[in-house]
Amino acid sequence: MPLDVADADDTEEPPLSNDLSTTEEPCGLTRVAEDVEGCYTFLTPNGTKVWCPNQDRDTKPIVGATYGCWNDVLRMYKNYAECSGFSVRIGQTKKNKDDQVTHKYLRCNKAGRPQSKRRFDTLDESSMYVRKSSFQVTDCKARISVQVSEAESTFVVYKFVECHNHPLIEPYNRDFTKAGRKLSFSTKQFIHHMALNRIGPTIAHRLQVSMKGGHHNVNGTPTDFKNFSQAIRLFIGNRDSQLLLDRLRDRVKNLPDFYFDFSVVKGELRHVFWVD
Repeated sequence: MPLDVADADDTEEPPLSNDLSTTEEPCGLTRVAEDVEGCYTFLTPNGTKVWCPNQDRDTKPIVGATYGCWNDVLRMYKNYAECSGFSVRIGQTKKNKDDQVTHKYLRCNKAGRPQSKRRFDTLDESSMYVRKSSFQVTDCKARISVQVSEAESTFVVYKFVECHNHPLIEPYNRDFTKAGRKLSFSTKQFIHHMALNRIGPTIAHRLQVSMKGGHHNVNGTPTDFKNFSQAIRLFIGNRDSQLLLDRLRDRVKNLPDFYFDFSVVKGELRHVFWVD
């Protein structure tokens, strides 16, 4: 069966039970801590510690559940991950000989085997540059496996691995996750309106934190606000001069005593004069 992505992890059977319950101790696991920050801690027979989210049945994936489209499956698992304290990564896709999708996987974003640090010569200018990153994978096996029937347009969850081999993110720090840092449309609009009033992204973030009662209620960090503000400027690019002239023309239409004039030299706006 051909695979879209060469990743052997998804074809291997996880060492833990497929249906791990947090209300009862899973077979072979010993509970070592009660519900702390929304999860239970267990010990496997070989002494490895695992973390299982404490979520009700309305939130967690159910083996045998059927969905009408892939987006519904993705939305369900992302909502479960957001409530539990981890992020989701789309795994591999399996296809049959007729090039039809038969299986899909959604995994914890810490899935994958850790790689050893690459060695390179710091004195060699042509040597490969290694980007620094604080993110680490732990070969986490938490995932859901979905059987796909394109003919019937059904997506059935047939495997659910619940436990993680790494601590989950605490509720008060979940605004720093990838999903928590995603700027909503209203936040983007707020940054843009602040920029129009000559208020920078850093102060705009402070205002949002103050108005919403804390940083945990605000989507995005000051860096995310800066990145979006920069993206707006790059989108405007060399059209900022035209935007300025259009705004001045609007003022002429709405303000009877307003007047402006400008000069262009070799296609560049050189001088602008206005009086109110």
